Amino acid sequence: MTVAVLWIILKVLSAIGVSVGVICWMMFTKDGRTFSAWAIGIGAAIGFAALIPVLMGAAFLWFLYYILAMFL
Repeated sequence: MTVAVLWIILKVLSAIGVSVGVICWMMFTKDGRTFSAWAIGIGAAIGFAALIPVLMGAAFLWFLYYILAMFL
């Protein structure tokens, strides 16, 4: 049991260390800043693309409401 707990603690600490290292690389090196810009740009493009079906659904519901309002 103690070995399992120590292994989990070691894994958590190493994950935190790797994360801090990646964040420092992304903030303080030119390659990291370029990678961050690409990642943010791709994330924004995917986010905007995901809004298209939502807006289509909202327009469809508005259209149905408009048609129902004409008959009421």
